[in-house]
Amino acid sequence: MILPTYRLPTRKTISSSLVPKLYQSTKEKVLELTAEAEAVCLTTDGWTSINNTAFIALTAHFINKNSLLKSVLLGCSQLDERHTAQNLSNFLKNETSNWGITNKIAGIITDNAANIVAAVHLTTWRHFPCFAHTVNLVVQHSLNAMKPQLDKVKMIVEYFKHSSSANSRLQAMQTQMELPPLKLKQSVVTRWNSTYDMLTRILKIKDAVVSTLAIEQPRLNTLSPEDWLLIEQCINILKIFYEVTEEISAEKSVTISKVMLLVKIMKNHVTKNLIENGSDQYLQLLNDLQEQLNSRFRDLENNILVTEASFLDPRFKKHAFTTMEKYDTCLKGIKRKLRSLAAQDSIPLLEIAPTMNEAQASSSTSSMWADFDKEVENDIIKNPTAAINLDKETLPQTTCVKYLGFYLDRRLTWKDHIKNKRDDLNNRFRNLLWLLGRQSVLSLNNKLLVYCAILKPIWLYGIQIWSTASTSNTLVIQRAQNRILRTIANAPWYSRNTEIHQYLEIPTIQEEIKKHKMQHRTRLLKHPNPLACGLLTADRVKRLKRADVLDTMQT
Repeated sequence: MILPTYRLPTRKTISSSLVPKLYQSTKEKVLELTAEAEAVCLTTDGWTSINNTAFIALTAHFINKNSLLKSVLLGCSQLDERHTAQNLSNFLKNETSNWGITNKIAGIITDNAANIVAAVHLTTWRHFPCFAHTVNLVVQHSLNAMKPQLDKVKMIVEYFKHSSSANSRLQAMQTQMELPPLKLKQSVVTRWNSTYDMLTRILKIKDAVVSTLAIEQPRLNTLSPEDWLLIEQCINILKIFYEVTEEISAEKSVTISKVMLLVKIMKNHVTKNLIENGSDQYLQLLNDLQEQLNSRFRDLENNILVTEASFLDPRFKKHAFTTMEKYDTCLKGIKRKLRSLAAQDSIPLLEIAPTMNEAQASSSTSSMWADFDKEVENDIIKNPTAAINLDKETLPQTTCVKYLGFYLDRRLTWKDHIKNKRDDLNNRFRNLLWLLGRQSVLSLNNKLLVYCAILKPIWLYGIQIWSTASTSNTLVIQRAQNRILRTIANAPWYSRNTEIHQYLEIPTIQEEIKKHKMQHRTRLLKHPNPLACGLLTADRVKRLKRADVLDTMQT
């Protein structure tokens, strides 16, 4: 032991002294945080424990003075009374009154149960149904179209869950078939995405499951090839709903601005698959999903809170709206609010604290954003430049600009820079052809000296930066160098470019890139400014999805 004389506190000391002190200190911290908040959003939910005891919890979400999103649990109480709208409303009012936030509530989010919705209406607070719960209801109601197949899968999963010998045989069969050692998952109605997880898991180990059932319990092996095909199609459809639920279930960022766009993505996904041919059950599933989405989210764009949040999100703006009419209505409403704010004497400004980059906050990328990215890309192509006015004059715009010897394009692909450098290199070489050509009387060493002193610096400038260009772009410079060296060496047509480089002892473009990036990395590591060294760390914020110059220095 580190401290043999230390005596563990007794059970009585913990329960009667330490826990109450910890509770009181925590409560004081929460009171201090809620007192600083200007607006508070609430979430509440109720459930029944395994001992058949009912509980209800209330959580507050707000932005503190440092512009950071905070969440605190205000209460988790046992609910012995009937779960009527009045009793639930009394609980909400009492809890908010005890914490002194009654006048700060901007809205409350609940599930779609009728009693809790009615309870919120009694409080006169702004109500918004839980988006993830609504998506789950859409899926649960639509899955009735393939209920026979789901019942068969559930029976198979329950059999392996209840029989240890069958489960052991299944694991042995997976090992024998060289399949990943995975366990089957059960579907639970109250657990979101559990049906998708169950179907995905059984499909991954399908061969092992079928083989084991043939030995252990043939009567359960009732899934036909058509059933397996329907399950596979169902997984492809439900995947988008799984990703949407994961995307919206964030704790460190505000997600209400994504709601309209996520609904639009789900509707487009279902509509796109409706065009394809399939079985009657498959088409019924798609029709039910489409009907449920249209029914449960029909008034979404009439919700001012949702539309304004989507409009003000710089990632989405008008792309979240289904019609320009809804977009114009939202724009007019925001302009009216801005005019009223401008009329006030003073408007408090918040200092924005540095937050986690969204690409770092999400550990995985999702395929559901592919259609949105394509839509934005097409919109940019149609309208590549947006007018920028300064003193009532429109500033001229271009797709490429020259700065410090670099030609910068919109996406930093360096395609324009490399093309211009190649043209400069060819023009200069033509002017020096009388010195470097095949008929020149200069010695080979003198020709190489001219090339290294005059021609090579044209494309070598800034190689530490433009080396992040794609291979197809860097090969443009390599081909230009190959042609020049072949002329300088007066090499015959059958000589390989690699042989010419080796004979002349001239490195290739890739070799130059590797040499200069390592030199640049060494200079950064030895730089007296610690911020320069920090550029090489892995946790730095990146603005580009693809590799940049600092990424190439890691290798």
